[in-house]
Amino acid sequence: MQKLKREVGIVLGYDSMQVGNSNVKRPEKRLMVNEKEARIVREIFQFYASGLGYKAIVSAINTKGHKSKKGNDFSVNTVRQILLNPIYIGKIRFNRYPDWSSKRRRGVNEEYILVDGLHEPIISQQLWEKVQSIMKLITKAPKKYDSWFPLTGILKCQVCGAGMVITRAPSKGGKIEYYSCGAWKNKGTSVCNSNSIRVDKANAEVLKRLTTFISNPKMIKEVVKVLNQSRSNQVKPSQKEIQTIEKELLMISNKKQKIFELFEEELITRDEFVERKEHLNHQTKDLEERKLELQVTLNEAQGDEISYEAVQAILNQFSEVIIKCKDNAEKKILLQLIIEKVTIDQTRSIDSIQLHLNDNLIRFLKASQEGISKADMPSIFVRTMKGYREVDIALTI
Repeated sequence: MQKLKREVGIVLGYDSMQVGNSNVKRPEKRLMVNEKEARIVREIFQFYASGLGYKAIVSAINTKGHKSKKGNDFSVNTVRQILLNPIYIGKIRFNRYPDWSSKRRRGVNEEYILVDGLHEPIISQQLWEKVQSIMKLITKAPKKYDSWFPLTGILKCQVCGAGMVITRAPSKGGKIEYYSCGAWKNKGTSVCNSNSIRVDKANAEVLKRLTTFISNPKMIKEVVKVLNQSRSNQVKPSQKEIQTIEKELLMISNKKQKIFELFEEELITRDEFVERKEHLNHQTKDLEERKLELQVTLNEAQGDEISYEAVQAILNQFSEVIIKCKDNAEKKILLQLIIEKVTIDQTRSIDSIQLHLNDNLIRFLKASQEGISKADMPSIFVRTMKGYREVDIALTI
């Protein structure tokens, strides 16, 4: 017989407190109301029952400075999960995630078992039923749109840096679609503002710039030249910083030896010894991580110069594939493989486009060009396919 799994976990409004004998292997625990958090839960339910939507609730509670159980700002999904959780009327769900170890939250079972818990309810049954009835009334099938949104996630908010997501605003001709700040959409105005840019405008500008760049050898040569110069300029500062770090690591090593001698001579206590040693270990770890970052940068800067021919070959292949591509979903994958990030300026116009030419892009291009022999491929693709080199080139246009 399968053992039922109780769903409790970390939940806003309650603390899991140990009760009974603490000497047993698995002491009994019980949910106790955390009154400070419970007030937030009641407020969320009352807001929703009064007609406020998810985003309005999120903005209201985040503006007040309230935090989730994990100390984060509230999001739309956090509020929705609170409103759907029967734990707040004294119930416990069993077998909602029967395959948690493998599926996590993707393995949700809507036919879970609901039983009375031993904990105190935070909200009334009447308020719970009102909220659930409102949720059922306004739940409807999502509308289908034929639009194309290739820049979701890679287009970044100019204020907070969050990925932009799709929003829609009514107009005389229907609805206008925008890329808007994802943090604003999910967590409200206490976190950021919409900072929207029209989808059609952003798509057209990015594709125009990308097409212009790909078809302009002079521009490609100039960008590659600047990139190689930038890599070269990183050599001396990186070498200097590595030397400084190595000196600091040597000093820390000497300090470790000194505190060990002090401990052996009983001039410091064991607690002092452990505290000082841990502090020096943390310093060592931070310095070694920074040194590794610098060594990677140095290796790249001292390697072969980025070849204009290699960049041109990848861009030409990209252009051929995307022109022939008829499927918007595949086009989006292709664009998101070559574009690392798109930024917008304070006037909400496209500012910069960061391209990333790497092996993932090359593999996708090759897979999209079935029937092309190795002899017909640019040399950069053949070398990559044989494993002679790894391609990782970042460009900004």
